Parts: sequence; C-alpha cells; structure tokens
Amino acid sequence: MSLLNRKKEFWKKFENSIIEIIELAIDLFKEKESLPRKEDDLNRTFFSCLIEANYLLQKENRGQPSAPMYEANNQPKFEEGKRTIREFKRPDFQWSIMDILEPDPLKSSKQFVLECKRLGLPNGNWVFNENYVNHGIKRFVSKEHGYAYGVESSAMLGYVQDMDIYKILSEVNVNIESINQKSLSETQKKDITLHLSHILKLEYSEDAIRLIHLWIDLRKFY
Repeated sequence: MSLLNRKKEFWKKFENSIIEIIELAIDLFKEKESLPRKEDDLNRTFFSCLIEANYLLQKENRGQPSAPMYEANNQPKFEEGKRTIREFKRPDFQWSIMDILEPDPLKSSKQFVLECKRLGLPNGNWVFNENYVNHGIKRFVSKEHGYAYGVESSAMLGYVQDMDIYKILSEVNVNIESINQKSLSETQKKDITLHLSHILKLEYSEDAIRLIHLWIDLRKFY
C-alpha cells in the first residue's frame, strides 16, 4: 500500500472514531430532561456528553485517549511561517492526533473540528439557516478562519429547534449554492439524527475537505 493510501486509511480510522463518540454523545444529549436554547449553553451541555461518551467507549477499548478541546484556538501550522489570523479563531470542539505517517514532524499534529450551530426559524435579524452557512460552513472554506486546515474531513452539528427539518435542509442548500459550493446530500437517518455530507472547495488552496453534518431534532424540548 502506498504512503498516501496508508495516510488516508489512518485519517479515516481517526474520523470514524470521532464520529462514533459524537453519535454516542448525541444519544446521551437527547436523554436529557431539558435543554437550554442558546448556542453557548447547548455547546457546554454537549461537551459534557462528549466527555461521558468517550469515557464509556474507552472502557470498551474504543474512543480516543484524550478529551476534545473545548473552544480552543486553531492550532499553529508552521508551514505558514508566522502567526496568522486563523490562530485567533476558535472552533467549538477539536480533537488532535499525531500522524506518525507524516514525513514532516512539524506537519504531524492534525485536528478534527466539530462546529455547532442552531437551526430553525429566524430570531429577529439572526437567520439561523442562513448563518449555518455564513458563520459555520464558510469557516472551513475561508483562509481567515481556516478550520480543519490541512486535513481531509471534519464535521458540523446542527441543533434543530423548530421548523420542518427538510425545509431547513432546503434553505441551507440555497445558501450553500449561493457561495458556489456543493449542496448537502443525505447519507442516512438514524433515530432523530440526520446525517449529511458534501465536499467543499477551499478558498486558499487547491485542496478540498469533506464536511460531515449531523443534525439533531430537538423540537420536543421546546
């Protein structure tokens, strides 16, 4: 097997492990008696579920050896030469791994990012389904934010608080198409979680990233 294919297999195994943690955290999250409405409070609650999920999986020799970073700055990429604006940006969650197959040790630290956003009807001037794209998806595309810089995939979590979930999907896709990116396509539906994905073109390189989307139907809580 070529080095490139071994590296892809290494990252895919890491991705699968993170998605397993997120999916179990979603199950724990939806078992809560009540949930807050604001994004920051939802994220903090979801973080507790990620910790618990990873703890439970670790007892089965799965999961990850360390907890995710919560609201931590983007990590440095030394090939950029100096500190850039992206290092001041903070994804909601990120997991780090050392890619031992990477020939350059300074490029071996890689992060899987999870960004979270509310979905549903607008709140005043704040249009959630539009801002899922403009303040979520675009952060993986733009050089300014550079979320998940240098890796093959990462994820977004959508908190569906009201509105039909497929109507939300339609509105989100209209906004995705307006920034000349591929629309979201459904991959599977599991319990109350909608799985979607697409390939994003990056603004700052010829590379692309696969963004996985997991949307949780939380309408029963509100």
